[in-house]
Amino acid sequence: MAKGPSPVTARDLMAALKKDKAHQTQKKMQDQEVAAFEKLLLDDEKPMLDELAFIGVHVNSVWDFINDWDFEKWEGSCPDKNFTPEAIKILIDHLQQDHHPRTIQGIVRSLADNRLSDLNELWNVLEVLYGKHLTDEHIKNPQERGVQYAIALALSELAKESRLESMIKIIKNHPNGDGIEMLEAKIKSFQ
Repeated sequence: MAKGPSPVTARDLMAALKKDKAHQTQKKMQDQEVAAFEKLLLDDEKPMLDELAFIGVHVNSVWDFINDWDFEKWEGSCPDKNFTPEAIKILIDHLQQDHHPRTIQGIVRSLADNRLSDLNELWNVLEVLYGKHLTDEHIKNPQERGVQYAIALALSELAKESRLESMIKIIKNHPNGDGIEMLEAKIKSFQ
């Protein structure tokens, strides 16, 4: 019985890829694209991050806020990554400015917390934004997808029974919107 070729180890594969000029050229191009995109996002966030730093909130990206809330310190000082009402106002203000969709998504996800459900300004801004953003199926660039879903997620987190009419309006105006099922489920939970 003839023995098949010996298996290729991960080490062998990595060594072969290091020697493969086409692979190395492609990898270099991908690395450059990633670096350019990261710079674009950093430049896009810089004015907002500067405003946050001015009030004592030091983060490298709006994405640093996600899952990093400290509501016990809301009323006191604001060390590093803790939100204050001033920081939340800055984020709400930046939701209404021209930012890259990934930045908008990061802001929205940062504010998607039911403990902020009494902030009517936030709800109103998100309601308008939901209608302004396209569904993912209409967005060609994958790096720009996910915004409408993130907004629906935030709206469902901020939803309360007094906003029932607003939620019904969103669903009626955008029946095929990304994440709309979360608002539908929230409405059912109130009935």
